[in-house]
Amino acid sequence: RDIAGNYTMRSFFQGVVMLQ
Repeated sequence: RDIAGNYTMRSFFQGVVMLQ
Protein backbone atom coordinates (compact mmCIF):
# COMPACT_ATOMS: atom_id res chain seq x y z
CA ARG A 1 0.00 0.00 0.00
CA ASP A 2 1.24 3.52 -0.81
CA ILE A 3 -0.87 5.06 1.96
CA ALA A 4 1.92 4.86 4.55
CA GLY A 5 4.53 6.25 2.15
CA ASN A 6 2.19 8.97 0.95
CA TYR A 7 1.35 9.97 4.53
CA THR A 8 5.03 10.26 5.44
CA MET A 9 5.82 12.30 2.35
CA ARG A 10 2.87 14.58 3.00
CA SER A 11 3.89 15.06 6.65
CA PHE A 12 7.46 15.88 5.59
CA PHE A 13 6.23 18.37 2.99
CA GLN A 14 4.00 20.06 5.58
CA GLY A 15 6.97 20.31 7.96
CA VAL A 16 9.07 22.05 5.29
CA VAL A 17 6.27 24.51 4.57
CA MET A 18 5.94 25.28 8.28
CA LEU A 19 9.69 25.88 8.54
CA GLN A 20 9.44 28.37 5.70
